[in-house]
Amino acid sequence: MARSRHFVACREVTRKNSNEGEVMRLLSKRRPSPAMVVAMIALFVAMSGVGYAASVADNSVGTKALKSRAVTGDKIAKNTILGSRIINGTIKGKDINLATMGTVPSATIANTAGSYAVVNNGVLLRNRNVVSVTQLSVGNYQVTFNQNVSQCAYVASAGNVAVGNTGNDDSAVVRPSGNSANAVTVSTFAAGAAANRDFYLVVLC
Repeated sequence: MARSRHFVACREVTRKNSNEGEVMRLLSKRRPSPAMVVAMIALFVAMSGVGYAASVADNSVGTKALKSRAVTGDKIAKNTILGSRIINGTIKGKDINLATMGTVPSATIANTAGSYAVVNNGVLLRNRNVVSVTQLSVGNYQVTFNQNVSQCAYVASAGNVAVGNTGNDDSAVVRPSGNSANAVTVSTFAAGAAANRDFYLVVLC
């Protein structure tokens, strides 16, 4: 009777061990492989990437986080880069649209510094920045420039422009015009009397 009970107990233990082994075998079959684990992790990171980027704190992305050449010209808003942010000497003439630039203040003086007129028999022969020459009366001429010359200095001399010399008794004086800030009046003389003479005029501003 005791042997029979022992035999039954052994069968129960064996059956129990057998069932547990079956369970472990089934679980081992359902356990994901290492490759599957890696794939799942990659999928999770890919799907959560957008949410992660959206949660990046302000001013937390540094230079090292940016890929080389990631920021292009199209991604920079207009009027956002200060001159102090540009390395000295890096902008060349070819990088500047000269048509958009105005006159440099000192260049305004340079433009008028070389204004001149060479008048032969009342006719403008050579010039720079001169609009017209008008004879007002005997020995009096108005020379009009393309800009204000009222605050400039003037030099005039009478002479025969054709041969390039000045008569001993020929002279010329120049003064601002009362008609226009852009004009001067040149008066020429022969032996002290008003006379029509060729003349040279230079305006310095």
